[in-house]
Amino acid sequence: MSIRFFAQDLKESHTAGMSFPKQQNSYPLRMPEQLRARLDEYAKANGRKLNAEIVARLQESTEPVSSSLAWPELVKLLQSEAEKQGAKITITIG
Repeated sequence: MSIRFFAQDLKESHTAGMSFPKQQNSYPLRMPEQLRARLDEYAKANGRKLNAEIVARLQESTEPVSSSLAWPELVKLLQSEAEKQGAKITITIG
């Protein structure tokens, strides 16, 4: 029995009667070339493919905002995001 056949046999024996989600339908997305270039840069910086970057940003923008972050955590998050974009911010509270 070769490894390939073994893997196929294992898959068939462990997946019998199970259903798995199929890949989502594709959705062609038109956008300005400058936006695509920026998103592509962010994707590379985040170690993702362009599609994964777009999906991550859409998910992030559609999730409810959590107010559970303490001020120091929020400041660090804002500074980190600014640094990713090549900017530096200073936040003074009080």
